[in-house]
Amino acid sequence: MQNRLITLLSCFSFLLSGCSSFKNENAIHSIMNTEGSVIELKAENLEYMINQQYSFSVLLYTDKCSYCTKAKENLTKLSESSGYAFYQIEMYSASINYLSEKLPTYFSSEDVYPFMYIFNQGNISYKTSVEDLTNMTNLKKMTRSYLIDTSIMNLTSLEYYNVYKKDHSSYLLFAFDSSQKDEKDIYAKYIYSRAIQKDKNVLIIDKMTAKSDLISEINKEYSEGFDILSIYSFGQIKTTLRYASESGSNIDNFIASYF
Repeated sequence: MQNRLITLLSCFSFLLSGCSSFKNENAIHSIMNTEGSVIELKAENLEYMINQQYSFSVLLYTDKCSYCTKAKENLTKLSESSGYAFYQIEMYSASINYLSEKLPTYFSSEDVYPFMYIFNQGNISYKTSVEDLTNMTNLKKMTRSYLIDTSIMNLTSLEYYNVYKKDHSSYLLFAFDSSQKDEKDIYAKYIYSRAIQKDKNVLIIDKMTAKSDLISEINKEYSEGFDILSIYSFGQIKTTLRYASESGSNIDNFIASYF
């Protein structure tokens, strides 16, 4: 009887703790963020991330929309509690026209907001309903199903950059500028698959979403320019590669040396 009771308690414990680990077959390995805020994108940033085959979640919203306001509030709260990186973009006429022209497969002037896309390496994994976004219980359930934790961090502020460096003795820094249309495909091609397999720390910083103090710090540490691959080890910069002028094999070898 005692053994049976122990077995039942073990099963019950598994149901309580393990049910959240069940993931949808289309779940993505998500970028993380500890800043407790949603990262605002411009149309050009979003185009870049899709074309470069990032895996990420992005809320599309409009101004003066009560459902959008509620969706943004819920997403901010979820960002604070979950540690996932969420992105958002205001869909006013210029951004709608731009994205509809550049990426008509995903965006249209007929779209009704708010909704969130979950992209899996450049392809849509899931499109939320309004109910997913305006009901916190539904939003948490969707997140548990479709997002998987990683050690890939996206930061935008100097404050959290300094905290990250203090808390991580080693990491790979990838700094880039998503406004550059001819930017080399570094993240999806060389970093992402290794990072989710090896579970090693990766920090990504986009000049277009970073705050001015963080941009200044990166420029100071790395002598200007946002084409940086750098291995940080034992509290200091170990080695750096300016990837814009490097061949694919050199980039691959550099990143492989970290992983």
